[in-house]
Amino acid sequence: MVLRFGPGRGHVVDPEGVVRRKAAPVGGSFFLIDIDSFWQPDEEIPPFDGGELLKRYDYLHQPIRTPFETVITDRLRDEVLRRKNLR
Repeated sequence: MVLRFGPGRGHVVDPEGVVRRKAAPVGGSFFLIDIDSFWQPDEEIPPFDGGELLKRYDYLHQPIRTPFETVITDRLRDEVLRRKNLR
């Protein structure tokens, strides 16, 4: 698992890139929290299996929840993560 964090200016996601909002926000100050979890097979890459892929996803996601919940604030939860009209 890797945790990266720190202040930044500009855009976290390129407003002209593939992932964009309907109205691109003006670039400004932000604080980035990026938590990644990885898996590498011991031997060769196993054949594609949707069920196994979902199990692996759950396995990798589980350890991320606690650090993420620890570093965010109630204000972020209420004003950003619980908004109903995210675009």
